[in-house]
Amino acid sequence: MVLADNPSSAECRQLIGFGATVCLGKTTEARDLLHAIYLASRGLQVLPSRSPQGGEHAAAPLTPREADVLELLQGGKSNAEIAAALHVGVETVRTHARNIYRKLGVRTRRELRLTT
Repeated sequence: MVLADNPSSAECRQLIGFGATVCLGKTTEARDLLHAIYLASRGLQVLPSRSPQGGEHAAAPLTPREADVLELLQGGKSNAEIAAALHVGVETVRTHARNIYRKLGVRTRRELRLTT
């Protein structure tokens, strides 16, 4: 778990890529910290998400399956290879990848590899 002074999205994505499970700002409210600890204890990754005004608000954790897909995406696997490894359909992998991109604030697989 990492608490930092106003961490940027890129910094948090990098910390998650290095193995942290939680990355939040030091100004995060106590109830949100407790919730993040609970989610992390269940194997979820917690990142701050941005409000439309650019400020921090509730964390958007990756599900355990999204974390599995993220690891394989970072390893350079194709959607078909990920589907075979996780015993799911290619469309399921695409859905998980879209959710990961949205939660991590990236638009492409290339951008995901560059930021983590």
